[in-house]
Amino acid sequence: MTTLHERLADLADLGAPGAPVDTREPAAAWQRGLRFRRRRRLGTAAIAVVALALLAGLGGTALLRSDSTIPPAGSTSSAGLPDRLYAPSPWLAGTEDEGPLGQLAVLIPAERGTWSGIDDGGVVGVSATTGEYRFLDLPDRAASGPLSPDGTRVAYWTTGPVTGTPNTAGGQSLTVGGIAVYDSTTGKTEKTLIESEHGLTADEILWADDETLVVGHGTYTVGDEAQDTPLGSGQGTHGRWYLWSVDDGAPTLTSTLPEGYEVEAATNGRVLTTDRVLDLTEGTEDRISFTLAARWVTALDPTGTRAALPGTGGENNKLPSKLQITSTDGSTVTVSDSARTYAAIGWSDRDHVAVYSGPAPFNVANLTLDLVDVRDGTRKQLVDINGLGNLQLFATDLLSAPTVEAVEPPHPWDPRWVVGGLTSIVALAGIALIRWRRRVTP
Repeated sequence: MTTLHERLADLADLGAPGAPVDTREPAAAWQRGLRFRRRRRLGTAAIAVVALALLAGLGGTALLRSDSTIPPAGSTSSAGLPDRLYAPSPWLAGTEDEGPLGQLAVLIPAERGTWSGIDDGGVVGVSATTGEYRFLDLPDRAASGPLSPDGTRVAYWTTGPVTGTPNTAGGQSLTVGGIAVYDSTTGKTEKTLIESEHGLTADEILWADDETLVVGHGTYTVGDEAQDTPLGSGQGTHGRWYLWSVDDGAPTLTSTLPEGYEVEAATNGRVLTTDRVLDLTEGTEDRISFTLAARWVTALDPTGTRAALPGTGGENNKLPSKLQITSTDGSTVTVSDSARTYAAIGWSDRDHVAVYSGPAPFNVANLTLDLVDVRDGTRKQLVDINGLGNLQLFATDLLSAPTVEAVEPPHPWDPRWVVGGLTSIVALAGIALIRWRRRVTP
């Protein structure tokens, strides 16, 4: 019988089981390890190079498409209207990020992209000196308004508090509480609020001159809680007209423009209503008679004695036709020209008026801004509207200046797609790298 001590001694004599012995030559095993390491490094480097190339290509292209560096328009920096307008990208930069544009030639209503979707109430300004396009960041904007004649100020309706419940179902998403003026050279905004119980009806804003606004508004008589009443059935009042000297305090209700008047145009401190021309400075008025079968846009000449407007003709005598000039002396002259006139937006001097015109039937894509000589009907194209419709937002002081060669704005990509693309490239490169390193093992 063996003892425990003897059994342990026997086990010690047998020895512990040895690990498998690699019978290969040590040098061959070393070389094989080096080859696997080189393959892993080469694959890793290739994946990194491809990923970096894709990142650089996508990022560089996105930057190039969003580059807002605009060369001088033509050989001069003199202000002028561009000879063509372009549809702006929803992803153009804004003045909040890149600063004010300075003097503007035109405003273009446009859709503006945001991280959460598309806002259809954006406003793009086009520089009168460089041709650059940029969204205008107008603080507390409720609804858009016109550009001043010299192109340095933008008037618009601003949001504001109400004493009762707001009315936001009358066609506007925000309650109108006052008016504001944005200075396109300094980037500053001046606004004035008008007290109301349910909000203002934003009827009209016109520039009488570079410093004076003619503002027409009423007030809503009900809030959103009373929207069972059909729109237009006693929900608001209209026809109160104010003058606002932008650099001189709050707007004042003027007795010169009695309640109920329709203001058609304003220029050089004069206002054209449905039956008279009012001089806001002198307080005088002259009778004028014209008929608008529809709400076509009219323009008052620099002397305040003549109004230009589309005549009517065609089916039911309601389609715009040849340009008409109506004077305070009672005369009306139809300007002889072949193209249809759809709107008159301003006079460049006493003999030339700028109009939207195009062939019949009406087609937004074919409209141009032309300068018509009212003496003989000859016309010169100023701006190809390029399918952007009736803007009515030009700096009218520039109608007499030579147009400048337009520069096409950049077309930035949707940044959400760019960020998504960059993230996808990084993620795919990471997955490829992990799978490669797992695959290439000794």
